[in-house]
Amino acid sequence: MSTTQRHARRLRLPALRLRITPSFVISVLALGVAMSGTAYAAGVLPKHSVGTVQLKSNAVTSAKVRNGSLVTADFKAGSIPKGAKGATGAKGATGPQGEQGEKGAAGSIKGFVTVTPSGTTYRSGGALAAPTVTHPATGVYCIVGDGWGDQGGPFAATLVGTSDPGSIVVNPYFWGSACNGTGYYMAVHTFNSAGAATDRYFTFAKL
Repeated sequence: MSTTQRHARRLRLPALRLRITPSFVISVLALGVAMSGTAYAAGVLPKHSVGTVQLKSNAVTSAKVRNGSLVTADFKAGSIPKGAKGATGAKGATGPQGEQGEKGAAGSIKGFVTVTPSGTTYRSGGALAAPTVTHPATGVYCIVGDGWGDQGGPFAATLVGTSDPGSIVVNPYFWGSACNGTGYYMAVHTFNSAGAATDRYFTFAKL
């Protein structure tokens, strides 16, 4: 063997054997991330970096939501059932008395008289002086007094009391003769529901 061959054998480098291990792979990946200019600390995300797009369907479960953190506005309309009706609250305090209203206009009634079945005056009132009431026959009453027998003037008559509805009829002095001789009168006739003349309570008003 020549001197040149011996030198060449001494300088021959041993063959390199490449072994790929898990630590090697992690090192390569870390180098790639570092060279890309973006690095993240393990388990740390920038503020506001996760939105609707990043969340998978059904990713947020009940266990991920803090109790008491949601309000009604967070739920779709109609998705929350109505609760049972609560008990009636206590009655509030009585409010202050309102102001007194204005005095109403004077009524159109000129006078009224309430007569008993026997023909006596039970009560009367109005601008007219109390009339004289006579009772000449069953179911017949004569009302006499200034202004009470006004020819053609308006009037009203109503039966009072008892369960029998009956009926009442008023005839001015120029109709009929039930109260002849008593001047300008209003003759009031009272009947039961069968139409028979009956003594009744009634009220007569001159309008």
